[in-house]
Amino acid sequence: MTFDYNSVGSVHSGVYPSVQSAEIGDTVRFMCDSQLTKRWGKNGNVLPRNAKVSGKLDRILTITDVRMFNEGTYECILRDRLYTHTDTFMAVLKVDRE
Repeated sequence: MTFDYNSVGSVHSGVYPSVQSAEIGDTVRFMCDSQLTKRWGKNGNVLPRNAKVSGKLDRILTITDVRMFNEGTYECILRDRLYTHTDTFMAVLKVDRE
């Protein structure tokens, strides 16, 4: 089976896990399952420059030393090669308050 990577809609994509719970100080990872051009965002914005968040343009987003401000909805934003179509897949990080 061959995939047409010029069309985002033809590729099965998503973020795994789609919901994650963490405690303060944990490390969490979200994987965007796609080979298309991608970037990560949070709550509808570009990820801030934060040394504890890596992989902003990679398949795997890693958040180390989780804090309360890391809680939120993360988006994997996919674009086709021609930048004519965009899809967004979401994942939620919940941080335990205790």
